[in-house]
Formats: sequence, structure tokens, C-alpha cells
Amino acid sequence: MDQSVSSVGSSGRSSETAPVAQAETLFNLLLAGCEAWRNQLDRELNRATAEVKDALRSRIHGYLEKQTQPGGALADDKVVSNRKVESTLSWMLYVSGRLCADGNDSASVVLKHADPKKEGPWEWVQYWALAGLARARRTGWQDIARRYADHEHWIVKLLAKAMLAREGDTRALQDIRTSISTENSVECWAALRAMRVCCVEDEKIVTRICEIIRLGNNSDLTYDALKAAYHVERTSPLASDAALALIDFVQKWRDFTGRDAMRAIALLGLGKLKAATAEPTLLAQLTDSNPTIVREAARSLESVLGSSVAVRRVLEKALGEDDETVKAYADALRQLENRTAVATALSELMVSGSAEHQKCCYILLSEVGGAEALQKLRMRNDLMSQYQSFLKSTEDKIETLFDKSLTEAQRGFRMALSMDLAVFLVGLSLLIASAVLALFKQGNLSGWAGISAGTGGAAGILGTLYGLFVAKPREQVARAVNHLMSLKVVFLAYLRQLFQSDQAYVRYILEGTTVSPEDLDRFAQRIASGMNTAIESIARLNSNAENGTSGVVQRQNSEQREMQPVQNAAMMPIND
Repeated sequence: MDQSVSSVGSSGRSSETAPVAQAETLFNLLLAGCEAWRNQLDRELNRATAEVKDALRSRIHGYLEKQTQPGGALADDKVVSNRKVESTLSWMLYVSGRLCADGNDSASVVLKHADPKKEGPWEWVQYWALAGLARARRTGWQDIARRYADHEHWIVKLLAKAMLAREGDTRALQDIRTSISTENSVECWAALRAMRVCCVEDEKIVTRICEIIRLGNNSDLTYDALKAAYHVERTSPLASDAALALIDFVQKWRDFTGRDAMRAIALLGLGKLKAATAEPTLLAQLTDSNPTIVREAARSLESVLGSSVAVRRVLEKALGEDDETVKAYADALRQLENRTAVATALSELMVSGSAEHQKCCYILLSEVGGAEALQKLRMRNDLMSQYQSFLKSTEDKIETLFDKSLTEAQRGFRMALSMDLAVFLVGLSLLIASAVLALFKQGNLSGWAGISAGTGGAAGILGTLYGLFVAKPREQVARAVNHLMSLKVVFLAYLRQLFQSDQAYVRYILEGTTVSPEDLDRFAQRIASGMNTAIESIARLNSNAENGTSGVVQRQNSEQREMQPVQNAAMMPIND
């Protein structure tokens, strides 16, 4: 069989369309895959497109037709005694039955290869063929079910009766009630197998299933009752009873590792039923030592709450726990199917939660791993790098501006100093000139004082010229320099305060703190307060400048008032 499939699968591959290629891959899983792969394929059929389903159905029908011809692998009925062949044929017929649709020939093909009149060990092939038809959930198939209703094996007969009971057959419903409540374990087990495929919405049947679950015997009855429970329609009023039974089983047998397989089935059932009441139970299983339990609990929690809400609940449980427990919760998050939603939810919580949230989210995100988590961490690191670069650039600009202000202040100081030096040198030159004149006229300096006194008028004129052309410009330069420096000091102070507020706000966000409207108002008020203080300082500087009382100028005016009597005396004529 394997060789024939390989030859079929490899021929004409380049001309196949995408749906045909996908159908071929699924068919190969049915033919040669392990049980886990086949179960995964069964779940994938729920999401397969109509084109893929049609191609897969045609591929299965062609294979069955070829292998049942003389010389084929299924031509001899006795070959079904081979467990591997029996399993493969059962899966082929089951999937073919599931793919039944109005107007196609899947039902007739299934009935042809799973004829209830066939002799030999065909009961499991017939059971799975009928199960596929039952899963198709088509109505009007009472005639097909009646063909198997008198089958000699319980598993086939009770499945057919379950299909009839679901269609409203009261006699078949009563037979199911009787079989599931009997003391005959084989008959009861067969009824539970039927409920695993075609669960009947009946209070007595569901109540009996819940009783078997609560007994919790380590038997096939309990295992199949657990599987039957999660096939109750979640919109049914009976779904809450089934969910409570599953919750009780999980909590009761949590400390017994021998029941882990059954406990995993119960957790899976809680997810299929979408039982909101199961949330605490599911969260409690996320730190279990058995990875299978963790996986089923995590995925069921995701099914019940949705990916984003499930991540939030896990985070709430992880807060305050030690690092090892947090890593255990991270392992649980890693089992969720929607890994992108996990990474997104954690990254959002990192910037909207408290500092404790941020630390826990960072550990969870780093432990979850994967491309999505790595991308979120890289984005956060890039954001921090950009922020640090912005801080450095702003600091450099402020330092440059401050250095420029110092340079301008030094230039103004040098200008005033140069003017003072020039005045000193002029005065000194005048004194030396008067001495030289005295020496030339009298040959000695005895009359120098008289000449100096006689030049008092000239000194007065020079003083006036000094005041007009030296003192006034110098005073204006000093006042302008002082005013400019004062303005720049005010501006630098405001810029520094604005930068600190902006720095605090950005770090406030990056540290994962929730920004409320009150926080925004607080930051805005701080900026407005700094701006108002700067404006008031500038207005005060302008007022002082207009009044001539700012800084050094005010001090110079005071010194000039103190020297005024001396200057007046120097201007008075000297009596002989």
C-alpha cells in the first residue's frame, strides 16, 4: 500500500493546484501517519476549504476503489484482521463520511466498504464508517442508521440507535437510556462510545454520564464518559452539568498521577464546553508537573476566555510569585495556540501596568520566546535606545547653548574691561602730558600743580567728553551684557526644567506606569508653572533694565552718586 501511494503522490506533482497538493498531504497522513497525526488531521478538517475537502474526498474514493479490486490490498476480507490495515481503512471511511455533502456519493462509498452484512472482524471499520456519517450531522439518514440498528456488535448497534435518537426516534432513545444505565459493562461502554460521537441531548443520559465521571473508577467507562461529556452541545442547558462533573473530576484527582490521562481529557472537555465556571480550575492546573496537563489547561483557558484575557489572568496569578513559579506560568503561555496574541498582550501590559507588572511581563515575555516575543523585546530595546539617544542629544544642545552664553558674557566683559583700560590710559597720558608741559615751561615741577589747576576747565571738558563718549557707551554695553546674560540664564533654567519634565514623562511611560488624565494634568501644570516663572523673571528683568537698576548697572550708579561731590569739587576754580 505504501509503495502505491508513493507512486501516486509523486506523479504529476508539478501540475497540481494548491488544494490538490494539500489534499495529497492530508491523504498521506491518513495512509501512513501515526495516530496523533491522524487526530490532528481530524481537527484540521474543520478549517479546510471546500476545494481541499473535494480533492481529499476524490483521492480517498479513488484509493478505496483501486485497493478493493482483485489483487488489491483490501480485496480479501480476512486482511482486515491485520491491525494496521484495519486502522487505515477505518480512518479512510471515517474521513470520507465526515466529508459527506449534499449531492456527493460519499455515503454510498462508505456503505459499500462498510456493509453491515460483511462477515469477519469488521465491527470497528463499520463503527468508524458510521461515526464519520454521524459527524457530518446531516438529517434524513434514518434509513442508513436502521441498516446498522440490528448489528450483532453493541458498539455499531448503539451508535446507529444514537443517530436515530438524535433524529427524534423515541424507541431508540429509550434503548440508549437502558444501555447506559445497565450493569452490563460492555453494553454501558458501547453506549458511552456512541455518545462520544453522537451525544443525545437527554437529561437522563447526561445525568448518567456525570455519575460515571464522579465515581471516577480507573476504567474505560470513566474514560469514555469524560469524552462523551464534552460532546454535549455547549448551548444546551445540560452543558453546565457536564462542566461541573469535569471540574469535580479534575479537582478530585489532581494529586494522582495515574489519572493524568483522564484529567487531560477532562481539561480538554472544559475548553470545548467553554465553561466560564472552569476558570479557577484551569488556572490552578497551569503549574502542574505534567506538561500534557499544562498544555490542555492552557488551551482550554484560551478557548474559554480568549487569548488576551487568558494572558491577563495568567499574569495576575504570576504577580508576587517567585521566579521559578513565574517561569512555570511562562511555560503555560507557551502552549497557547495564538502566540502572536500572547506576545502582543504582554507587550501592552508592560507599558500600561505597574512596575511589578512590568517586571513580571518581561520575565514572561522572555521565557515564552518565539519570533513574536523576540520582536516585542527588540522593539522595547530599540525604544529605550532611541530615548537614551534623545537624552544625549538634548544634553549636548543645552551644553552648547550654555557654552555659547559664557563665551558671549566673556566677550562683553572683555569689551567693558578694554574700555576701562582705555580710560585709565587716557587719564594717565593727560597727567604725563601736563608734567611734560610744566618741565618745558619752568624747567621744574614746582608750577605743575598750578598748571594742573589751570587745566581744571580742560579737565571738566574732558570729563564731559568722557561721560558722553566713554562712560555712557560703557554703561550701555555693561547693561546690555547683563541683560542678555540674565535672559539666557532664565531661558536655560526654563529649558532645563522643561527637559526634566519631559524626561520624567517619557520614563513614566517606558517604566510601564499607567498614564491617567490626572497624571497628564499634573505634567501639564508643571510645564505651565515653569513657563510662568520664566515669563515673570523676564518681565522683572525688563522693568529693572528700563529703570536702570539691574545688576552691575545699579551698582555703578550707586558708585557714581558717591563720587559726585568729588567731581563737583574738581570742577570748582582754585583761589590764589
